[in-house]
Amino acid sequence: TGQREFKFLPGPLFAAGSSQPITSSVLVGAVTGANGTQVIVAFGTGKKSPLTNIVGATYPTTQQNLYAFWDWNQLAWNTASPGQVYTNLAGATSAATATNTGLTAPNFTISPSKLTAQTLTLTSGNVDLTASTICWQGSATCGSGNNKFGWSAALPGTQEQVIYNPQLVGAAFTVNSIIPASSSLLSCTTNLDSGFSYAIDLGTGGLAQAAAGATNFFVNTTQTVVVNGVVTTTTVTNNDANAAGMATNATGISTIVTTSNTTASSGLSAGSGVGVTVTCALNGNCLNFPSTVASSIPGPFGNVTGCSAGNTFLVYQTTSGTASYYRVAPKCPLIGSRSTRSQVR
Repeated sequence: TGQREFKFLPGPLFAAGSSQPITSSVLVGAVTGANGTQVIVAFGTGKKSPLTNIVGATYPTTQQNLYAFWDWNQLAWNTASPGQVYTNLAGATSAATATNTGLTAPNFTISPSKLTAQTLTLTSGNVDLTASTICWQGSATCGSGNNKFGWSAALPGTQEQVIYNPQLVGAAFTVNSIIPASSSLLSCTTNLDSGFSYAIDLGTGGLAQAAAGATNFFVNTTQTVVVNGVVTTTTVTNNDANAAGMATNATGISTIVTTSNTTASSGLSAGSGVGVTVTCALNGNCLNFPSTVASSIPGPFGNVTGCSAGNTFLVYQTTSGTASYYRVAPKCPLIGSRSTRSQVR
């Protein structure tokens, strides 16, 4: 991964321009649909330059994006591994040309104009998604204009960036973003960064597929604060059927936790600077350390139901240093296909 391009010889597969650096890892997944099994590469753009003695952390001022594109040239792979064939744009045995790809030789680099733009809109605490159909290059998906290689979505927050690694949850591309706080070195107080947790269908750029009966991929968000051994938990149910992002202020990459309806233990670290760990059983009973006083945390850890008689949570640390999580309802079964570039090539 370069700062501006995802590269493979003879040239970059994709280039977004110098104003949209790629500083996190990319996610590579195999998506099976009407166009066969396509290898999709997805990532977000953004960059954080660390603070110095004279200036705070800086970020690009241009709008950043989420991108997912089809790695369409699988001729060499399909020839070497006929038992696992991926969709090759020019046909199973044909080499790429400017005519059959619509791209410029010799590098055949995909640009953002070759992706279908999906729309992310800030709402009250959420980010809603309005999706358009991808008219795939070389397909008959649409009546005309079949010249796209994937999807893109402009991040809606002010200076919103992706500097954390994405992951695949079910068929959903998920990633945490950061919206830099407005702070002054001369101020006596420091504002905290904020951000959203996104989930978008990897193959279509539409809303992430949800389990049967679920309103949305996001079920609810829960924030737990521990002060002097006292646990305060707030759970907010998501009733927004069009939500593709939730305001979580999550940092880093979230940890996927799946549970059953039997009692078990799950440890959540409150994070650096807090010094308290909360251990919760699925029946809602929690023990706060270093205190030995047991307390009860309401919310999703008690009386949980869902996919395969269990539930899926994404656990993370917030910008304030506390442990929190949100419950999701990915379409069952909870599986995904993720490959490395060495495997694909």
